[in-house]
Amino acid sequence: MPNNTESQESSQVAVEGSVGLLVVVAEGDEAQRAYIVEVLTEVGCRVLPTSKSKETISTLRLRRVDLLITDLIMPEQEGLEIILYVRKHFPNLKVIAISAGNPEYLKVARALGSCGILFKPFSAGDLVRAVECVCRHGLRPDGVTPGVERDQSSPGLTAPTQPSAEETDPQSEGRARRLERVGGE
Repeated sequence: MPNNTESQESSQVAVEGSVGLLVVVAEGDEAQRAYIVEVLTEVGCRVLPTSKSKETISTLRLRRVDLLITDLIMPEQEGLEIILYVRKHFPNLKVIAISAGNPEYLKVARALGSCGILFKPFSAGDLVRAVECVCRHGLRPDGVTPGVERDQSSPGLTAPTQPSAEETDPQSEGRARRLERVGGE
């Protein structure tokens, strides 16, 4: 988990239109969930933290929210299943998927309609930039945020784009370099 210096970084990055933004944070790890809540609160978001998938779905049914940030490895039900549920029942809800697991899960999350993805660990700045990016750009049904490319300066941050041939080819040198950078495989 990022340290206090990284948390302070978030206060220097303002999320455009974040004041009052209602965000559900679905994260099973208590420390990670608290960190995300702290960062988003500092930039003016209102945050509803959840720790289990059923709790997340219940919260989404009861409240009209602007954004869902979900871990892909959750108690009771995988985050990918939450994304499928959201796309079926709340097709316009913006979703950011996060994971420390296999980077392939994040590609699947993107394909299922996640607007943005973040590899753990990520900095406060990465989180704030992802929220800003997803809130600023429109969501297309295919989960691609128009006009947004991968942010090479921040290894944790990946804005959605159509996967290139290099990304989908498991033998690609570019994929191997990217996985090294994020500590995967």
